[in-house]
Amino acid sequence: MLMINGYTFSEYSPMFWYCTRKKSRNCQAKARTDGVGNLRFLQENHTHEPPEYHVTASGHYVKIYLKDC
Repeated sequence: MLMINGYTFSEYSPMFWYCTRKKSRNCQAKARTDGVGNLRFLQENHTHEPPEYHVTASGHYVKIYLKDC
């Protein structure tokens, strides 16, 4: 998983990444890396706000899901 500016991306191939909400929110944001982790391209046209996260004491990120009331 890749996080850029608060948005998460899932790996499609070793160099191509798509927003984790590509299917659920029809988000077209994508990123490209060079295979060793350097960002080479970023298209940030998200169709949604970034998700909220809680960082645990051990440094892990946990996504917070809030249900609309």
